[in-house]
Amino acid sequence: MAAEARRGEPDLAGASLEGPAGGGAVEQYGVNASAGGPARAGDVPASVVEILKATRSWVKFLSILGFIGCGLLVVAGLVLGAAGSLSDYMGVAGGFLSLLYLAIAVLYLFPALYLFRYAKAIDGLVASSSLPSLEDALEQQRKFWRFVGILAIVMIGLYVLIMIGALLAAVIAA
Repeated sequence: MAAEARRGEPDLAGASLEGPAGGGAVEQYGVNASAGGPARAGDVPASVVEILKATRSWVKFLSILGFIGCGLLVVAGLVLGAAGSLSDYMGVAGGFLSLLYLAIAVLYLFPALYLFRYAKAIDGLVASSSLPSLEDALEQQRKFWRFVGILAIVMIGLYVLIMIGALLAAVIAA
């Protein structure tokens, strides 16, 4: 397996942050990621920091897009609510759509917030190269994926219920 590792990169198959003797994977390579000297327990390899640093701008960009999307949904919800209250034509539908847009904005706020916190945690990792900073960044990422996963499960369940309801409505109408 070591022969298959790319040139200049360590073979990390099966490696953990604790290392074989519990001393830390950085000690295994003998490099202090932040100072370039001998390894200290708790340092994160520079290659790991650089990989996460390269993703930081995209994570921050997507979180900002999420915040902008939330803002646009709130504005659209308020406009629909105002239009519904001013028009006899929209009536209850305008109020329902207004509430629906506001609810979706709240749902989209959480992933954007988790991504923003993840980007900030990567900033902390770049500054310190410490294991606690890496753990914080990975925890923020975990929170994002947990929320998105739960939301996906809920949406799939909702789609199934809508399909069953549509089928039942078609059978009853026929």
